[in-house]
Amino acid sequence: MNYIHVLDKTKDSVIDSDYLTIKIDYKYAIEKLFPLINRLDFQRNSLNKKYYKRLKQDIIDGCVLPPLTIAFDDEILKGLIGNEDIGFEEISKLLDTNIDKGFILDGIQRLSVLKEASEEDGFELNTSLYANVILSNSINKLLYRMIILNNGQRPMSARHQIEILMNRTIDHIATDKKYQQFIYSEKHSVRGDGKSKLKKEILVKSYLAYSTKSISIDNQKIIESKLNEIISDKIVSSEVKNSEIEFNIIFNFLIEKIENDKSSYNKFDLIEWLNNENNSIGLFVGVANNNDFLNIDYDELIQIIEIIEEFIENINPSKVRVSSVRRTVVSDVVKNYKKFLEDEDYRNDYILGI
Repeated sequence: MNYIHVLDKTKDSVIDSDYLTIKIDYKYAIEKLFPLINRLDFQRNSLNKKYYKRLKQDIIDGCVLPPLTIAFDDEILKGLIGNEDIGFEEISKLLDTNIDKGFILDGIQRLSVLKEASEEDGFELNTSLYANVILSNSINKLLYRMIILNNGQRPMSARHQIEILMNRTIDHIATDKKYQQFIYSEKHSVRGDGKSKLKKEILVKSYLAYSTKSISIDNQKIIESKLNEIISDKIVSSEVKNSEIEFNIIFNFLIEKIENDKSSYNKFDLIEWLNNENNSIGLFVGVANNNDFLNIDYDELIQIIEIIEEFIENINPSKVRVSSVRRTVVSDVVKNYKKFLEDEDYRNDYILGI
């Protein structure tokens, strides 16, 4: 017996994603969907206690919860469900069988409150709950769709959406044995072989910078609501949905270069350089504006870093904000890397203009 009932199937042509409307019940949500929250290395700030208590009581009293959003980025499942000849019953079976591969894109707090409410005596587990299911093979397109749908509303901030998607992307990459030793949060900064790892929080910020094509993503002088609006506008205007360069491609590029890091190169440690968030943010913005950068080899990358550091050394720190200038310089050099590598006059003119 299936506990998922597909009610409708349509196509979001803008992001090339199948879009389903399904019906489940509270029992299924608690048993199957609530555990998916723990798949993300991410914890959203707790709801206001007053609001949390009110929502819990409303659920117990029989309120109708707004639909959740479940996302899948599984290529095989997307292909099966995208088949025009497949029926709703078979789709229901596929979703039910593969539900552990999904993640909650919108509704984490509702599920958390629902789980707590269900522990009250006499709670009705057969109550219907609806959900939207998005199946996409592109985090960029998924990010674009969620921002367009939620912009101007309050269910989830732009930064929150990005953090969930970015954490999901990193978690997906980390399942590959080839790369699982290259990312850390706060607790595990060094690999088993003694080498440093890439900081996860910096990768999240770098992805945000890539998506917006902007180095200005964390200006604390802008109030949060305005910052979200600016970030959303930048992502939409950057046409991230049309980008063929997913984050994992950039990540693989970095890992390849890190693995080729030569012990004879002592001036700059590549991982240490990338773990400076200003360098990483600048690099990702530069790549967003010129994907050809991903074709360079290791020696060219080191040469580019040397050019960047030479520029930074010539800056008077008493006259500028070094962190901001560093982001700008890295972004400019990566974006126009061929000119900086090949044209000495171009380099000289640039440094005079900093």
